[in-house]
Amino acid sequence: MKTIPDELKSDIEDAATAGLLGNLPAVVAEKDQHITDALRSLAQIEVVHTAHQRDRRKGDPAPASIDVGTRLIFAGGTCLSKAHGLIERMSEDIDIKVMLEDAPEGYVLQKGIRGRLKDLQQEERRLTDMGFEYVVHDNEENPVMRDSRRYYCLLVSYDAHFQDVSGALRPQLKLELIHRPPMLAAETREMGYMLDQFVPREAPDRFSMKCITVAETLAEKVLSLLRRCAWNWDGYQRGEFDAALVRHVYDVWRIVGSQPDVVVPSCHIFAALDPSPF
Repeated sequence: MKTIPDELKSDIEDAATAGLLGNLPAVVAEKDQHITDALRSLAQIEVVHTAHQRDRRKGDPAPASIDVGTRLIFAGGTCLSKAHGLIERMSEDIDIKVMLEDAPEGYVLQKGIRGRLKDLQQEERRLTDMGFEYVVHDNEENPVMRDSRRYYCLLVSYDAHFQDVSGALRPQLKLELIHRPPMLAAETREMGYMLDQFVPREAPDRFSMKCITVAETLAEKVLSLLRRCAWNWDGYQRGEFDAALVRHVYDVWRIVGSQPDVVVPSCHIFAALDPSPF
């Protein structure tokens, strides 16, 4: 099972002992190592499908086939923390938006959306190759696939060296792939280990990944909170209400306070995401 190297364990222990981590417990820095490793692996995924020209005629100067790509775009609270540096809470989930490029006019793909998504989701074996293990549930599937694979959720575990006395952080990562391209152009952001912010290194291990904009994240978080609350207030809630939804309130507060200029474009995105009035 995946665990962090002994050198990193020592670095985290030394930083925690010296008070360099501030209010963050060592278990948070450890979990961030695993999240970052997983993201780095996801950022390297390249899935390409070949589109062939329809009714090709002899002597046609256009290429007979064209490669059509699949793009992974980092999103959600973890993106706000690691890529944009806007929130100061531990966000455990890895939210990824999947963008399937369209075949050019006159070209056709052999596989449809479901087949292309399946090929992408099979690339998640990279995580098990790294040592992550699938979490086994008694009565639940893992991974979970819905809406013809447009939604894919995978829960993996790792071997934790540090223990969380509060029990809030589990030695698990939740990866969600959702086929919904962003409404605004994605941004390329650089990120690395949280530990490097507290303990400078000569050559920090950093990488780049396409990320959703802060404006679109703000719209999605407000919409998600309103939908979940309305679902509960209307009596459709099954089981206990997720009190952790308060994280959206915190994230919205941080975004509006630090980047007020994104509020106006976020309002336009909000209206486009859910045109129905509340």
